[in-house]
Amino acid sequence: MAWAICFTCYIINFGIVGWLPTLYQSQFHLSVDRSLSYSLVTTTAGLAGTVLCAFLIDIVGRRAWFALAFAASAAVMLWIWQGNTSSPEFLMIVGSIGYFFISTISIGIYLYLPEIFPTRLRARAVSIASVWSTVAGIVGPGCIGLVLASWGLAGVFLGLGIVAVVGMLIAALFAVETRGRVLEEVSP
Repeated sequence: MAWAICFTCYIINFGIVGWLPTLYQSQFHLSVDRSLSYSLVTTTAGLAGTVLCAFLIDIVGRRAWFALAFAASAAVMLWIWQGNTSSPEFLMIVGSIGYFFISTISIGIYLYLPEIFPTRLRARAVSIASVWSTVAGIVGPGCIGLVLASWGLAGVFLGLGIVAVVGMLIAALFAVETRGRVLEEVSP
């Protein structure tokens, strides 16, 4: 479960961060400066998401937070897929909303991972989960390039939406809630 959440979250995270400037240039013919400026808006939205997560995840709970953030990100990616890829400004605004939510998982997962593994396994388990994040960082951008070449911009956001739905289901069905519990109770 933890590895799958890391993998799905970072497929989306690295896919968006790695490809947005290129998408703005190749699909909308924006200048490098403007493409990077639009991408900066998205990155700033992600930073805002991480700050919000830091303040609210203990109130909402990890399981609900991850499931809702994946669901919101999926909704945004699927909205873009539904034909709303004609304007770079639309992509910047709505894509930033999606990245806002996925960034909360990117930061929240590293709070959650040490909570769910017993002390004797904690360092190894968190390291392996981090490996899955790194694998996603390698695989995700490559997959986006392949999907873009085969199915276009809409296909990219369909793929990201599907990955977010998978992450949502995994979080909703299998994540262990740790809010308000001591480590010895969660992972003896």
